[in-house]
Amino acid sequence: MQQWYEKFNFYEDPFSTKPSAFEPVGTNELVDELAYRVNSGSMVFLEGEPGSGKTAVLKQLVKRFKGRKKV
Repeated sequence: MQQWYEKFNFYEDPFSTKPSAFEPVGTNELVDELAYRVNSGSMVFLEGEPGSGKTAVLKQLVKRFKGRKKV
């Protein structure tokens, strides 16, 4: 049975809140910059409006450093 979102050519539900279904768009450069700063030992502060993606960016950063306890 076809899901409602497949009728609109989506592979996954775009409104899903599951972490595996959510991949922020346009944050690669920001995560690269933050990763560089974390590797250099700098302290970083991330601020923004509610819903702007701060937590999503931090989750990407944590995933990049998996297990190294830097973030």
